[in-house]
Amino acid sequence: MITKAGLAIVVAVLAAGSARGAPPAKDTSGSMLNPNAYTTAEVCAGCHKDIHAGWSESVHARSYSNPAFQKALEGLAGRGGGTEAAACLSCHAPTTLVTKDTRGADPLTREGITCSFCHSITEAREKWSMTMFTIDPGQTMRGPFRYAASPGHYTEYSPLHRTALLCAPCHQMSNAKGVAVLSTYEEWKAGPWPRQGVQCQDCHMALVRGAVAEDIPKPAVESAQDRHLINLHKLVGGSALGQLRRALTATVRSSRREGGSILLGVDVKNDAAGHKAPTGLPTRSIVLKVQATRDGKSFFSEERTYRRNLLDASGKRILKDADAFTSAARVGSDNRIAPGETRFERFSFPAPQGSAKVVIALEYLTAQGAEGAAPERKRFQELTVEVP
Repeated sequence: MITKAGLAIVVAVLAAGSARGAPPAKDTSGSMLNPNAYTTAEVCAGCHKDIHAGWSESVHARSYSNPAFQKALEGLAGRGGGTEAAACLSCHAPTTLVTKDTRGADPLTREGITCSFCHSITEAREKWSMTMFTIDPGQTMRGPFRYAASPGHYTEYSPLHRTALLCAPCHQMSNAKGVAVLSTYEEWKAGPWPRQGVQCQDCHMALVRGAVAEDIPKPAVESAQDRHLINLHKLVGGSALGQLRRALTATVRSSRREGGSILLGVDVKNDAAGHKAPTGLPTRSIVLKVQATRDGKSFFSEERTYRRNLLDASGKRILKDADAFTSAARVGSDNRIAPGETRFERFSFPAPQGSAKVVIALEYLTAQGAEGAAPERKRFQELTVEVP
Protein backbone atom coordinates (compact mmCIF):
# COMPACT_ATOMS: atom_id res chain seq x y z
CA MET A 1 0.00 0.00 0.00
CA ILE A 2 1.28 3.45 -0.88
CA THR A 3 1.41 5.78 2.09
CA LYS A 4 0.67 9.48 2.15
CA ALA A 5 4.37 10.08 2.36
CA GLY A 6 4.82 8.01 -0.76
CA LEU A 7 2.22 10.15 -2.53
CA ALA A 8 3.86 13.42 -1.57
CA ILE A 9 5.10 15.61 -4.37
CA VAL A 10 8.55 17.03 -3.74
CA VAL A 11 9.30 20.42 -5.23
CA ALA A 12 12.98 20.99 -6.04
CA VAL A 13 14.57 24.29 -6.99
CA LEU A 14 17.00 24.28 -9.88
CA ALA A 15 20.54 25.03 -8.78
CA ALA A 16 21.14 27.14 -11.82
CA GLY A 17 18.80 28.94 -14.18
CA SER A 18 18.82 30.85 -17.41
CA ALA A 19 19.68 34.51 -17.60
CA ARG A 20 16.00 35.39 -17.16
CA GLY A 21 15.62 32.96 -14.25
CA ALA A 22 14.18 29.47 -14.62
CA PRO A 23 10.98 28.42 -12.83
CA PRO A 24 11.18 25.78 -10.11
CA ALA A 25 11.29 22.24 -11.43
CA LYS A 26 8.81 19.68 -10.14
CA ASP A 27 10.02 16.33 -8.93
CA THR A 28 6.95 14.20 -9.52
CA SER A 29 8.53 10.86 -8.72
CA GLY A 30 6.32 10.41 -5.66
CA SER A 31 3.01 11.07 -7.41
CA MET A 32 0.56 8.37 -8.46
CA LEU A 33 -0.46 10.40 -11.53
CA ASN A 34 1.23 9.80 -14.85
CA PRO A 35 3.51 12.65 -15.96
CA ASN A 36 2.40 14.32 -19.21
CA ALA A 37 -0.31 11.69 -19.71
CA TYR A 38 -3.70 10.59 -18.42
CA THR A 39 -4.28 8.44 -15.36
CA THR A 40 -6.94 5.77 -14.96
CA ALA A 41 -9.99 6.52 -12.83
CA GLU A 42 -9.15 3.53 -10.64
CA VAL A 43 -6.14 5.44 -9.33
CA CYS A 44 -8.35 8.44 -8.59
CA ALA A 45 -10.74 6.14 -6.71
CA GLY A 46 -8.00 5.34 -4.18
CA CYS A 47 -8.52 8.78 -2.57
CA HIS A 48 -11.70 10.20 -4.12
CA LYS A 49 -14.10 7.39 -3.20
CA ASP A 50 -17.34 9.39 -3.04
CA ILE A 51 -16.68 11.23 -6.28
CA HIS A 52 -15.61 8.05 -8.08
CA ALA A 53 -18.71 6.21 -6.85
CA GLY A 54 -20.95 8.85 -8.43
CA TRP A 55 -18.98 8.99 -11.66
CA SER A 56 -19.08 5.18 -11.97
CA GLU A 57 -22.89 5.35 -12.25
CA SER A 58 -22.89 8.22 -14.74
CA VAL A 59 -23.49 8.40 -18.47
CA HIS A 60 -19.97 9.84 -18.71
CA ALA A 61 -18.49 6.60 -17.38
CA ARG A 62 -20.57 4.66 -19.95
CA SER A 63 -20.11 7.04 -22.87
CA TYR A 64 -17.76 4.63 -24.66
CA SER A 65 -19.23 1.30 -23.55
CA ASN A 66 -22.84 2.31 -24.27
CA PRO A 67 -24.23 -0.39 -26.62
CA ALA A 68 -25.82 2.14 -28.98
CA PHE A 69 -22.54 4.01 -29.31
CA GLN A 70 -20.59 0.81 -29.86
CA LYS A 71 -23.04 -0.25 -32.57
CA ALA A 72 -22.63 3.09 -34.32
CA LEU A 73 -18.85 2.87 -34.00
CA GLU A 74 -18.85 -0.60 -35.56
CA GLY A 75 -20.87 0.75 -38.46
CA LEU A 76 -18.33 3.50 -39.08
CA ALA A 77 -15.45 1.02 -38.93
CA GLY A 78 -17.25 -1.23 -41.40
CA ARG A 79 -17.31 1.48 -44.03
CA GLY A 80 -13.82 2.79 -43.29
CA GLY A 81 -14.93 5.90 -41.44
CA GLY A 82 -11.71 6.49 -39.52
CA THR A 83 -12.10 10.26 -39.47
CA GLU A 84 -15.74 10.01 -38.40
CA ALA A 85 -14.85 7.52 -35.67
CA ALA A 86 -12.18 9.86 -34.32
CA ALA A 87 -14.74 12.67 -34.25
CA CYS A 88 -17.21 10.54 -32.27
CA LEU A 89 -14.52 9.43 -29.85
CA SER A 90 -13.44 13.01 -29.23
CA CYS A 91 -16.49 13.33 -26.98
CA HIS A 92 -17.30 9.73 -26.04
CA ALA A 93 -13.67 8.90 -25.16
CA PRO A 94 -11.87 12.26 -25.23
CA THR A 95 -8.50 10.95 -24.04
CA THR A 96 -8.18 9.82 -27.67
CA LEU A 97 -7.59 13.46 -28.60
CA VAL A 98 -4.12 12.85 -27.16
CA THR A 99 -3.64 9.09 -27.35
CA LYS A 100 -5.12 8.68 -30.88
CA ASP A 101 -6.41 5.26 -29.78
CA THR A 102 -9.41 4.94 -32.11
CA ARG A 103 -9.66 1.15 -31.69
CA GLY A 104 -10.23 1.04 -27.92
CA ALA A 105 -7.00 -0.79 -27.16
CA ASP A 106 -6.10 1.58 -24.32
CA PRO A 107 -8.05 0.93 -21.07
CA LEU A 108 -8.33 4.71 -20.65
CA THR A 109 -10.34 4.90 -23.87
CA ARG A 110 -12.81 2.40 -22.45
CA GLU A 111 -13.32 4.62 -19.39
CA GLY A 112 -15.18 7.09 -21.57
CA ILE A 113 -15.19 10.62 -20.18
CA THR A 114 -12.76 9.90 -17.40
CA CYS A 115 -11.59 11.93 -14.40
CA SER A 116 -8.15 12.98 -15.55
CA PHE A 117 -9.46 14.23 -18.90
CA CYS A 118 -12.00 16.72 -17.53
CA HIS A 119 -9.57 17.89 -14.88
CA SER A 120 -6.85 18.48 -17.47
CA ILE A 121 -8.89 21.03 -19.47
CA THR A 122 -7.55 24.58 -19.36
CA GLU A 123 -9.67 26.19 -22.12
CA ALA A 124 -12.82 25.28 -24.07
CA ARG A 125 -14.53 26.58 -27.23
CA GLU A 126 -18.25 27.15 -27.62
CA LYS A 127 -18.82 24.40 -30.18
CA TRP A 128 -17.40 21.07 -31.21
CA SER A 129 -14.23 20.66 -33.27
CA MET A 130 -11.20 18.43 -33.01
CA THR A 131 -9.45 21.38 -31.32
CA MET A 132 -12.34 22.26 -28.99
CA PHE A 133 -10.27 21.91 -25.81
CA THR A 134 -6.89 23.13 -24.68
CA ILE A 135 -5.67 20.31 -22.47
CA ASP A 136 -2.68 19.74 -20.24
CA PRO A 137 -2.64 16.10 -19.10
CA GLY A 138 -0.31 15.15 -16.32
CA GLN A 139 0.02 15.65 -12.60
CA THR A 140 -1.95 18.86 -12.10
CA MET A 141 -5.69 18.45 -11.52
CA ARG A 142 -7.91 21.48 -12.12
CA GLY A 143 -11.25 22.06 -10.43
CA PRO A 144 -13.83 24.56 -9.13
CA PHE A 145 -12.66 24.94 -5.53
CA ARG A 146 -10.15 27.64 -4.63
CA TYR A 147 -9.02 25.91 -1.45
CA ALA A 148 -8.38 22.45 -2.94
CA ALA A 149 -5.04 20.91 -2.04
CA SER A 150 -3.65 17.40 -2.26
CA PRO A 151 -0.50 15.59 -1.13
CA GLY A 152 -0.89 13.22 -4.09
CA HIS A 153 -0.86 15.66 -7.03
CA TYR A 154 -0.72 19.34 -7.88
CA THR A 155 -4.01 21.26 -7.82
CA GLU A 156 -5.10 24.39 -9.62
CA TYR A 157 -8.24 26.47 -9.25
CA SER A 158 -10.10 26.66 -12.57
CA PRO A 159 -12.92 29.22 -13.04
CA LEU A 160 -13.75 27.37 -16.28
CA HIS A 161 -14.91 24.36 -14.27
CA ARG A 162 -17.67 26.51 -12.75
CA THR A 163 -19.14 27.52 -16.13
CA ALA A 164 -21.31 26.09 -18.89
CA LEU A 165 -18.46 26.68 -21.33
CA LEU A 166 -16.75 23.56 -19.99
CA CYS A 167 -19.71 21.50 -21.25
CA ALA A 168 -20.26 23.40 -24.49
CA PRO A 169 -17.98 21.64 -27.01
CA CYS A 170 -19.61 18.23 -26.68
CA HIS A 171 -23.15 19.59 -26.40
CA GLN A 172 -23.04 22.01 -29.35
CA MET A 173 -22.17 20.04 -32.46
CA SER A 174 -22.94 20.49 -36.15
CA ASN A 175 -22.42 17.75 -38.70
CA ALA A 176 -20.50 18.06 -41.98
CA LYS A 177 -23.62 19.48 -43.66
CA GLY A 178 -23.79 22.33 -41.13
CA VAL A 179 -26.85 21.01 -39.28
CA ALA A 180 -26.74 21.46 -35.51
CA VAL A 181 -27.32 17.90 -34.32
CA LEU A 182 -26.71 18.89 -30.69
CA SER A 183 -27.73 22.43 -29.71
CA THR A 184 -28.05 22.35 -25.92
CA TYR A 185 -25.44 25.03 -25.24
CA GLU A 186 -27.01 27.54 -27.66
CA GLU A 187 -30.44 26.78 -26.20
CA TRP A 188 -29.08 27.60 -22.74
CA LYS A 189 -27.46 30.82 -23.97
CA ALA A 190 -30.73 31.96 -25.56
CA GLY A 191 -32.75 31.32 -22.40
CA PRO A 192 -33.11 33.29 -19.14
CA TRP A 193 -30.70 31.31 -16.97
CA PRO A 194 -27.32 32.77 -18.06
CA ARG A 195 -28.48 36.24 -16.98
CA GLN A 196 -29.24 34.78 -13.55
CA GLY A 197 -25.86 33.10 -13.30
CA VAL A 198 -27.24 29.55 -13.53
CA GLN A 199 -24.76 27.18 -15.18
CA CYS A 200 -25.08 23.58 -16.40
CA GLN A 201 -23.33 22.33 -13.26
CA ASP A 202 -25.99 23.86 -10.99
CA CYS A 203 -28.55 21.33 -12.22
CA HIS A 204 -26.43 18.44 -13.45
CA MET A 205 -23.63 18.51 -10.86
CA ALA A 206 -25.38 19.88 -7.79
CA LEU A 207 -23.54 20.03 -4.48
CA VAL A 208 -24.22 17.00 -2.30
CA ARG A 209 -22.77 15.73 0.96
CA GLY A 210 -19.57 13.77 0.56
CA ALA A 211 -15.84 13.78 1.06
CA VAL A 212 -13.63 15.23 -1.65
CA ALA A 213 -10.91 12.82 -0.59
CA GLU A 214 -10.50 10.13 2.02
CA ASP A 215 -8.50 11.04 5.12
CA ILE A 216 -7.13 14.23 3.62
CA PRO A 217 -8.23 17.23 5.71
CA LYS A 218 -8.98 20.45 3.89
CA PRO A 219 -7.64 23.81 4.97
CA ALA A 220 -9.98 25.97 7.00
CA VAL A 221 -12.51 27.79 4.82
CA GLU A 222 -15.20 30.36 5.47
CA SER A 223 -17.96 27.79 5.87
CA ALA A 224 -17.36 24.53 7.68
CA GLN A 225 -20.23 23.05 5.64
CA ASP A 226 -18.21 23.43 2.44
CA ARG A 227 -15.71 20.91 3.71
CA HIS A 228 -18.38 18.20 3.48
CA LEU A 229 -19.75 18.97 0.02
CA ILE A 230 -18.83 17.62 -3.39
CA ASN A 231 -20.25 18.08 -6.87
CA LEU A 232 -22.47 15.17 -7.82
CA HIS A 233 -20.49 13.32 -10.46
CA LYS A 234 -23.43 11.16 -11.54
CA LEU A 235 -24.14 14.00 -13.97
CA VAL A 236 -27.84 13.22 -14.02
CA GLY A 237 -29.12 13.97 -17.50
CA GLY A 238 -32.34 15.01 -19.17
CA SER A 239 -33.66 11.47 -19.54
CA ALA A 240 -33.65 10.81 -15.78
CA LEU A 241 -37.14 10.80 -14.31
CA GLY A 242 -36.13 13.02 -11.41
CA GLN A 243 -34.76 15.68 -13.73
CA LEU A 244 -37.84 15.50 -15.95
CA ARG A 245 -40.15 15.95 -12.95
CA ARG A 246 -38.18 19.00 -11.87
CA ALA A 247 -38.11 20.48 -15.34
CA LEU A 248 -41.63 20.09 -16.72
CA THR A 249 -45.06 20.51 -15.16
CA ALA A 250 -48.51 19.87 -16.62
CA THR A 251 -51.50 21.57 -15.01
CA VAL A 252 -55.18 21.62 -15.94
CA ARG A 253 -56.32 25.15 -16.67
CA SER A 254 -59.93 24.23 -17.39
CA SER A 255 -62.22 21.20 -17.81
CA ARG A 256 -65.92 21.31 -18.54
CA ARG A 257 -68.72 19.85 -20.62
CA GLU A 258 -70.24 21.79 -23.46
CA GLY A 259 -73.05 20.12 -25.34
CA GLY A 260 -72.00 16.53 -25.91
CA SER A 261 -68.27 17.22 -25.62
CA ILE A 262 -65.61 17.72 -22.98
CA LEU A 263 -63.43 20.79 -23.35
CA LEU A 264 -60.03 20.53 -21.68
CA GLY A 265 -57.23 23.09 -21.39
CA VAL A 266 -53.74 21.99 -20.27
CA ASP A 267 -50.64 24.06 -19.57
CA VAL A 268 -47.24 22.42 -20.06
CA LYS A 269 -44.46 24.55 -18.57
CA ASN A 270 -40.70 24.22 -18.77
CA ASP A 271 -40.16 25.28 -15.18
CA ALA A 272 -36.54 24.44 -14.57
CA ALA A 273 -34.66 23.06 -17.57
CA GLY A 274 -31.97 25.48 -18.67
CA HIS A 275 -32.50 24.48 -22.31
CA LYS A 276 -35.36 23.38 -24.54
CA ALA A 277 -37.33 20.31 -23.53
CA PRO A 278 -36.38 17.84 -24.71
CA THR A 279 -32.78 18.62 -25.61
CA GLY A 280 -29.89 16.56 -26.89
CA LEU A 281 -30.36 14.01 -29.63
CA PRO A 282 -33.29 14.73 -31.97
CA THR A 283 -34.60 11.18 -31.58
CA ARG A 284 -35.96 12.21 -28.15
CA SER A 285 -39.47 13.55 -27.59
CA ILE A 286 -41.71 14.79 -24.82
CA VAL A 287 -45.29 13.55 -25.17
CA LEU A 288 -48.41 15.03 -23.58
CA LYS A 289 -51.01 12.26 -23.49
CA VAL A 290 -54.69 12.75 -22.64
CA GLN A 291 -56.94 9.73 -22.12
CA ALA A 292 -60.59 9.74 -21.04
CA THR A 293 -62.58 6.83 -19.59
CA ARG A 294 -66.17 6.21 -18.48
CA ASP A 295 -66.81 3.29 -16.13
CA GLY A 296 -63.29 2.01 -16.83
CA LYS A 297 -63.73 2.01 -20.61
CA SER A 298 -61.61 4.34 -22.74
CA PHE A 299 -63.46 6.56 -25.19
CA PHE A 300 -60.78 9.11 -26.10
CA SER A 301 -57.01 9.24 -26.41
CA GLU A 302 -54.82 11.88 -28.01
CA GLU A 303 -51.16 12.91 -27.87
CA ARG A 304 -49.22 16.11 -28.50
CA THR A 305 -45.53 15.60 -29.19
CA TYR A 306 -42.69 18.09 -28.67
CA ARG A 307 -39.48 17.41 -30.59
CA ARG A 308 -37.03 18.64 -33.19
CA ASN A 309 -37.24 16.80 -36.49
CA LEU A 310 -34.07 16.48 -38.56
CA LEU A 311 -34.47 15.43 -42.16
CA ASP A 312 -32.10 13.74 -44.59
CA ALA A 313 -31.49 14.95 -48.16
CA SER A 314 -34.66 13.21 -49.38
CA GLY A 315 -36.80 14.85 -46.68
CA LYS A 316 -37.16 11.71 -44.58
CA ARG A 317 -37.15 12.09 -40.81
CA ILE A 318 -34.00 10.88 -39.04
CA LEU A 319 -34.89 8.09 -36.59
CA LYS A 320 -31.49 6.82 -35.48
CA ASP A 321 -28.89 8.67 -33.46
CA ALA A 322 -25.95 7.85 -35.74
CA ASP A 323 -27.85 8.98 -38.83
CA ALA A 324 -28.31 12.44 -37.34
CA PHE A 325 -24.55 12.97 -37.40
CA THR A 326 -23.96 11.50 -40.84
CA SER A 327 -27.14 12.16 -42.84
CA ALA A 328 -29.13 15.07 -41.40
CA ALA A 329 -29.41 17.74 -44.09
CA ARG A 330 -31.80 20.23 -42.50
CA VAL A 331 -34.18 20.92 -39.64
CA GLY A 332 -37.74 20.05 -40.62
CA SER A 333 -39.55 21.40 -37.56
CA ASP A 334 -38.93 22.23 -33.91
CA ASN A 335 -41.80 22.67 -31.45
CA ARG A 336 -39.87 21.96 -28.25
CA ILE A 337 -40.63 23.98 -25.12
CA ALA A 338 -38.12 26.74 -24.38
CA PRO A 339 -36.83 27.54 -20.86
CA GLY A 340 -39.56 29.30 -18.89
CA GLU A 341 -42.14 28.84 -21.65
CA THR A 342 -45.69 27.65 -21.01
CA ARG A 343 -47.42 25.81 -23.84
CA PHE A 344 -51.25 25.87 -23.74
CA GLU A 345 -52.98 22.86 -25.31
CA ARG A 346 -56.72 22.58 -26.02
CA PHE A 347 -58.61 19.32 -26.36
CA SER A 348 -62.22 18.87 -27.42
CA PHE A 349 -63.82 15.44 -27.75
CA PRO A 350 -67.28 13.84 -27.71
CA ALA A 351 -68.12 12.21 -24.38
CA PRO A 352 -70.92 9.96 -23.13
CA GLN A 353 -73.23 11.21 -20.40
CA GLY A 354 -72.09 10.74 -16.83
CA SER A 355 -68.91 11.40 -14.92
CA ALA A 356 -65.74 10.92 -16.98
CA LYS A 357 -62.20 10.37 -15.73
CA VAL A 358 -59.50 12.21 -17.68
CA VAL A 359 -55.84 11.29 -17.19
CA ILE A 360 -53.18 13.79 -18.29
CA ALA A 361 -49.63 12.43 -18.49
CA LEU A 362 -46.18 13.61 -19.54
CA GLU A 363 -43.88 10.98 -21.04
CA TYR A 364 -40.31 10.88 -22.30
CA LEU A 365 -39.98 8.98 -25.57
CA THR A 366 -36.87 7.68 -27.27
CA ALA A 367 -37.17 6.58 -30.87
CA GLN A 368 -34.85 3.96 -32.33
CA GLY A 369 -31.75 5.49 -30.78
CA ALA A 370 -30.34 2.10 -29.82
CA GLU A 371 -29.91 1.19 -33.48
CA GLY A 372 -33.04 -0.87 -33.96
CA ALA A 373 -34.19 -1.16 -30.35
CA ALA A 374 -37.87 -0.62 -29.70
CA PRO A 375 -38.96 2.89 -28.73
CA GLU A 376 -39.01 3.43 -24.96
CA ARG A 377 -41.50 5.50 -22.97
CA LYS A 378 -41.01 6.80 -19.45
CA ARG A 379 -43.99 8.40 -17.71
CA PHE A 380 -42.80 11.08 -15.31
CA GLN A 381 -46.00 12.95 -14.42
CA GLU A 382 -49.65 12.00 -14.22
CA LEU A 383 -52.73 13.84 -12.96
CA THR A 384 -56.41 13.03 -13.08
CA VAL A 385 -59.53 15.18 -13.27
CA GLU A 386 -63.17 14.11 -12.96
CA VAL A 387 -65.56 15.83 -15.36
CA PRO A 388 -69.18 15.44 -14.19
